[in-house]
Amino acid sequence: MRFAAFLALAVSLPAAGQDRLFPFSVDQDHLSGAPDFSFLNHALTAADRVFVKDGHFFTSAGRIRFFGVNNAFSANFPEPEDAPRIA
Repeated sequence: MRFAAFLALAVSLPAAGQDRLFPFSVDQDHLSGAPDFSFLNHALTAADRVFVKDGHFFTSAGRIRFFGVNNAFSANFPEPEDAPRIA
């Protein structure tokens, strides 16, 4: 009996908190602050050339690391007007 009461309470708690949530979205075209990496965009020069040394990637400035994301399903085929922004 106690377990059934606990289970009923546990199932109802997440639903009770749902009314306190609010919509949240990110306008990717107008980012600023910490998530804005546009300052990294610049014309490439010979100093930006990437090479491998001892199994690691380097530029003339030192070791670098690459981070990536994985697109799945329809995200692999964006609309032509969205592709430059996503890239």
